Amino acid sequence: MEIELKTGLVSKVALSPCGRYLSVVDKKTEKGSGHRVTIYNFSTQKPLMSYSSSFDQIKDLAWSRRLDDLRFATATVKEVKFWHPADFTKELVQQGKLMKDFERTEFHCFAFDEEGWGFSGCENGQIYVWSDKCEVVKAIMVPNKRIVAIKAQEGMLIAGSIDKKIAVISVQGFGSFKLERVISVDGVPSSIDLYKGCLLLGTDAGTLLE
Repeated sequence: MEIELKTGLVSKVALSPCGRYLSVVDKKTEKGSGHRVTIYNFSTQKPLMSYSSSFDQIKDLAWSRRLDDLRFATATVKEVKFWHPADFTKELVQQGKLMKDFERTEFHCFAFDEEGWGFSGCENGQIYVWSDKCEVVKAIMVPNKRIVAIKAQEGMLIAGSIDKKIAVISVQGFGSFKLERVISVDGVPSSIDLYKGCLLLGTDAGTLLE
């Protein structure tokens, strides 16, 4: 299948877990233009809606992995936004709220787990936990520097940092997270995947690690 996108440079794509929707981030090439988010019907290859989002680079894009939860999130260095393309009772896009108890920081990556909780990797080396209300409700302390890649799956939270380390965190119910181990790797992790207990890493050194 090939979808022709009449947009600018495509920087991020993500398919909804149900397989019905494709979200695409592009950087328009005209002078003075910013980033745009477009949602496509994957089977018909037709765009459903398009929204000019920000002049800031969108660093990550992730759909909720909770059953029948058609939300996705985008992360820039300045903010996290939550999108509700299939829920007409809500605004299409909501800006994430950073409550006063949490340090203002930059955001570099984002992931959802199967329960619908969101997790953002931050410049301050912490992982912020986001609720359905689009607000931060907890900060997980990680003994790493800037978090640049993250994965939440199978009861595990895996975070890769700029100092070439992987933090493996078990999720023991909301509010309870346990750091299991920290692994040093050859290169800065740029992408992370997890399947049946096997961890796959892509690094900026041009290597794939299993």
